[in-house]
Amino acid sequence: MELRRRKLGDATPAVAKLDKAKCRSAPIRRRGLSSSAASGGEVPQPGAGATAPPQAEEPAARPAATPAAGSAVNAAASQDVPVVPTPEATNGEGGTAKRKRGRLPPVDIGIPALLLGQGAQVADAAAAADAVDALPLGAAGFTQQTLEAARDFLLKADPKLAPMIAEHGAPDRLLKKTGPNFPTLAKAIVFQQLATTAAAKIYLRVLTTCGCTELLTPEAVLAAPMADLRAAGLSERKASYLQDLAQHFSDGRLSDAKIAAMDEATLERALCAVKGIGIWTCHMHAMFHLGSPDVLPVGDLGVRKGMQALYGLKELPSADAMHRIAEKWRPFASLGSYYMWKVPTEKKAGGGGKAKKAKKG
Repeated sequence: MELRRRKLGDATPAVAKLDKAKCRSAPIRRRGLSSSAASGGEVPQPGAGATAPPQAEEPAARPAATPAAGSAVNAAASQDVPVVPTPEATNGEGGTAKRKRGRLPPVDIGIPALLLGQGAQVADAAAAADAVDALPLGAAGFTQQTLEAARDFLLKADPKLAPMIAEHGAPDRLLKKTGPNFPTLAKAIVFQQLATTAAAKIYLRVLTTCGCTELLTPEAVLAAPMADLRAAGLSERKASYLQDLAQHFSDGRLSDAKIAAMDEATLERALCAVKGIGIWTCHMHAMFHLGSPDVLPVGDLGVRKGMQALYGLKELPSADAMHRIAEKWRPFASLGSYYMWKVPTEKKAGGGGKAKKAKKG
């Protein structure tokens, strides 16, 4: 997704309002994707006087991959994963001459082969992150093995995460779910801008109104009269959002199969085309339903506060500052972001009830 809380509903982190404008937070920063290519959302600006970490040096362009040799590299090539190129020496006049010693072996940089493809190894962490981001969501979702590998990877990549990793480990909530997408997205719309308890009561009434016992279906929502949806407690706007989502699934613009085949950038564009769904909802759905490994929800207040506290920033970080901090987490920014919700902050330490409610997960 330009890409980067859990189970939606009564376990949803704090977030900026999404009903009034879609895609207001910046989409996840992805190498090779422009902001317009991801979703067209506006990048949130830092507050006055915001302090961002020093600008990281832009990584040098990676040379194109050469044909692989050996089973491990062949497997990488079959997955379109960049491999270590054949070393070359310049001849002093801008040309190149192949060295007599063949190519260097691929380097194992700790990204699990289960995520990149059996036996796959890549040139560096940046190449691995790009390869993960390009995977279909149905293939990239966290499993127990890859989630545990991500935990171990982050422990080495960013020692500041060690206390949160020790306390919270590899959270099951980030595992890929097997259920349909529509009910989770519908519940996200119902819960927007409402206290958890009130939203849960309204959602149960919507289920009853639509004749559903556990999960909402597009057909049931489209069959329910607007007046009945309003009587269940939905505002007219939210009821129209719910109907628009149902229409997207009913006419085939969205489906479980299509979503599974999307990469994260495509998912942002597809979901942000639905009324009432913005970048934050898309990020949460990617993280907590699809198990997407490399999401950085730059519009989430809880993640921003966690970064500010953990890295000693004077102000809440801007989107660019967040991407610089999280670069070391890739391709597991989802797990790093989860730990940000767990970072102790002043409000948490002071026992503020509102802060605890707003920052679940």
